[in-house]
Amino acid sequence: MQGNRAVIGADTILRRKADLVASDMDGETVMLDIESGHYFGLSGVGPHVWAQLGHDQRVGALIDGVHAAFAVSETDDVERDVLAFVQALHDKGLVQVVG
Repeated sequence: MQGNRAVIGADTILRRKADLVASDMDGETVMLDIESGHYFGLSGVGPHVWAQLGHDQRVGALIDGVHAAFAVSETDDVERDVLAFVQALHDKGLVQVVG
């Protein structure tokens, strides 16, 4: 941990925050955090990753899932991008570390 900020890695297990309402809207996922009243939107591979977080998920499995579901080139740094994305989800309080 760095202060109160969890550092997410490939072996981290994440879970969605329980009190979020999410809906698919034309390929984007729109979420409302009931507790804070904030809206969030996900596009690109974000909705795919969010769907995978419907149950406890190891970040490494999320990375593997993006590789399998999308045409990524060898120059794409999927691991870095997914790690940054789930770190942002955590920092905004949308997912929690469970292992």
